[in-house]
Order: sequence, then structure tokens, then C-alpha cells
Amino acid sequence: MIIRNKDKIVLLILLVNLFTLLGSIYISGLEGGRFSIEKFEEKSVILLSDTIRNLNIFKFVVENKAFPDIGDIEPNTPAHPPLYYFLLAPVVSFSQANGINIMLSLEIFSVFIMFLVSIIFWRCLERIGKHIENKNFVIYGVAFFCFLPSTLATSRMITPDVLFFLFFSLALYFLIRVIEDKSGKDAFLLGITLMLSLWTWLSTIPLLIAIFIFIGFLHHSNKLKERNLLFLAFLIGVIGGSFSLIRNLLVYGGDLVGNAAYSSTAMHQGT
Repeated sequence: MIIRNKDKIVLLILLVNLFTLLGSIYISGLEGGRFSIEKFEEKSVILLSDTIRNLNIFKFVVENKAFPDIGDIEPNTPAHPPLYYFLLAPVVSFSQANGINIMLSLEIFSVFIMFLVSIIFWRCLERIGKHIENKNFVIYGVAFFCFLPSTLATSRMITPDVLFFLFFSLALYFLIRVIEDKSGKDAFLLGITLMLSLWTWLSTIPLLIAIFIFIGFLHHSNKLKERNLLFLAFLIGVIGGSFSLIRNLLVYGGDLVGNAAYSSTAMHQGT
């Protein structure tokens, strides 16, 4: 059976997902029939153990207009690249200035970022759906993505993962456009997106490796224009995003990923 008015159904799925997440924030803080900030914070810390650590980094960035150095927040410099913290610092500043709970405002902001991710993913599926026989492919794909447990959990977290999801979905969107439209503009935007993604989360590295392998596949298939455009995007992403790797190389003296920050956090509770 072909579902009609597909766009309306997808929009309904997206809105149900949005209000489910916003409702879960309210429910997590319910205590005695009223919303309690203390109860909400307690549940949020259970959701992600790094929550307090990330909040402390945000506060440091807002107060000092700089990323924490060794010993400022914990015995080691935070391993994550700094873009997430600087980009959302205005949310923290606004919350502090208006007496709004920082954890609450950042969680709500995360929900809306992931809502935007869902919309971008929808646009990706629409392009892919042109090559799929099942006419309801887009609806099923959006519903599956929106209510996947990992998506629901990440949508409420205070973590660079949230911003990484945004850049990852944008990268997927521009990648599809480059392959289908062979546009130099889309290749440039893909490169910028990959660069920003590396500034946010080093999990971009596997994505870059996958793109490099795909470039080899295009070369082998003699699709030279697509190969050249993707290689341009790859170079922009790697060269521009290498800041994150160079930073960790300088800080950790050879540890490009910088996982030492996690072990130090585990040894010093409350950072």
C-alpha cells in the first residue's frame, strides 16, 4: 500500500519525536507532581556521566573566553575538539544572565539540534528514495531514525556528539548532491562540513577514511568528475580539520586521539 501525503506524514513523525523528547525532559524532573530542577539534574547526570565535566568546560569557556588548559578543569586537557563548546557558549551566557538552569537550556538546545538533524536526514532519504522501489521508503526511514533508541538518548545529551550528528548529516546530504549533481559548490560545502565536523568530534576520521575509499572506487569506475569533486572536498576537510589533530599532538605529545583525558576524569570524580 502506498501511503499518500508523504510529506505530511513525515512532518507528523518529526513533530511527535520533538514533543516526545521535550516531554521527556519535563517528566524526568517531575517530583510530587511538580517540575524539580534538582530531580531533572539528577536524571540527566545518569543519562551521561560526562555531563558535569562538559558543563564545567562550558562555564570555563564563558568566563575565560578560552579553552581549558591542563589543570584548569581536570589533570588533563579535554580531549574533545573545542568547536562545540565555543559554538554553544552563548546559550550558557544567556542562561546565566537570565537565571535559567544551564543544564536545562543545553538539553533543550540539543533536542532542537537533533530535530534539525532529522530534517536533514529526511532530505537525504528523499534523494536516495528516487532509486528505491518501495514508495514508503522515506517514511519508514525517518520513523526508524527518529525513534531509534540511540537517537532518542543522544538528543538529550550535553555532549559534542550532538553537534557531530548535525555535521555528519550535512556531510551525507552534500555527498549525495555531489554524486548526483556533480556540483563544485556542493563539493566545497562538503569539505567545509567535514572540516567543522573534525573540529567537533574526532569520530569524523572513520568518515574521511570511508570517503577516501569511495574516491578510489570512483576512480576504478572511471567516474572522474565525481572523483575529482570528492577529492577536493576530502582535501578541504583534512587540511582545514587537521587543527584538531595538531592540537592533540601538541597537548599529548603524540597521542592524536587524547584518550588520556577520559582516564584522568575517571580518577578524579566531580571534574
